[in-house]
Amino acid sequence: MSDIYIFLGPSLAVDDARQALEAIYLPPVSQGDVVNVARRRPWAIGIIDGYFERMPAVWHKEILRAMADGIHVFGSASMGALRAAELHTFGMEGIGAVFEAFRNGELEDDDEVAVIHGPPESGYRALSLAMVNLRFTLAAARRDNIIDQPTHQGIVSAAKALFYADREVSTVLTAAAERGLDGHQLEALRKWLPTGRVDQKRDDALAMLRHIRDHRGNEGVAKSVTYTFQHTETWEMLRTQAALRPLGERAGADTATPEGLLDELRLLPDFPAERQLATNRVMALELADRHGVKADTEAIEQAAQDFRRQRQLYEPEDMQRWLTEQSLTAEGFARLIRDQVRIDRIQTLLNEDVNHALRDQLRASDRFAELEQRAHDKQRRLADLGFTNPDLNQAELTEEELFRWYFEERLNREPPSDLEVYSCALGYRNFDDFRRATLRELLYVRTMAS
Repeated sequence: MSDIYIFLGPSLAVDDARQALEAIYLPPVSQGDVVNVARRRPWAIGIIDGYFERMPAVWHKEILRAMADGIHVFGSASMGALRAAELHTFGMEGIGAVFEAFRNGELEDDDEVAVIHGPPESGYRALSLAMVNLRFTLAAARRDNIIDQPTHQGIVSAAKALFYADREVSTVLTAAAERGLDGHQLEALRKWLPTGRVDQKRDDALAMLRHIRDHRGNEGVAKSVTYTFQHTETWEMLRTQAALRPLGERAGADTATPEGLLDELRLLPDFPAERQLATNRVMALELADRHGVKADTEAIEQAAQDFRRQRQLYEPEDMQRWLTEQSLTAEGFARLIRDQVRIDRIQTLLNEDVNHALRDQLRASDRFAELEQRAHDKQRRLADLGFTNPDLNQAELTEEELFRWYFEERLNREPPSDLEVYSCALGYRNFDDFRRATLRELLYVRTMAS
């Protein structure tokens, strides 16, 4: 059995690939597939095609782990070119013109290589035109004097404006014509295409396979890297998740269509509130981007631990079950937590502005009068009892008892691991103010019950 695994899809037919290199050919790569292949300790892994949208994409960290384990990882043509451009400084070897264009910054967008394709039984036949193939084709047409530079750039702009799945020769040329480009040149290009069209993704895929074939004599030499692989909780979740899926089986995508899920939500009475929260989330993340707010590894790990503890997801199998229920991957969970950390931080930065906006929000939701009346009543009752600025000794409570009451009885949840961080997220200036407000709430509730 070969010790080389290649992830291949619409860029090249498997029969053609085997003529260039005898290897084990697998479907387009998705998240967790490199983890599973790496468990077999092959000499090399080659990535040509991979999933972008419908299934979670191969994670950078699983490639880094494979190389740290001594496995050579090559990339070209499509997803492989993207990941190789991103990881070439770590040792992933990219082959071909598409890789070089991404590495040099000439290309940046995933949609340059993305296509829609047919099912496995069709050999994953491409059903749309890859933008990168169009670019190389137009460059060849320009060299052959079929089109001039303005028409060349105009067609590129017209094609780039189309959704990647809608890119075909006919739709691109129609879009170009609608932009008023030279009709004679467009017609000349149409006639030239059958013999002049460039399939750069296919050429690069073959170049990578031949490169691996030519270096098979080095099969006894393990990959050497200069970095130290860092284990994280998210990585362990991905590894566990991948182990549950046999090699070659597709990583799970959402079980329901997004529109179907939205229909279920839209028919619930609390949809407006959920939609507003989602809108706030989008706006907070955009502000975080604008202000350069990042989430460091330590904060992400702490937030992930808090998230799991609040939901009692203590064991790996509990966490895996929750991920499955949520149609979420380990990478998706990491993104969820990372975004939440960034949202919490931007809320802290905008605390004063948010406090002013909260009052107007309460007025808009007709809750202002109710809460203002409760605040006045709390202030009056506590002042009458001499609890204007109470401390724990007056209440005959320990701090642990106070927060156990507040979180477990009042909020029906476990206390967060870091109360100071939690108090900042609520907008308090410091932890002492949060503790004082919590104590005043407990004493007020007691007066209401007595």
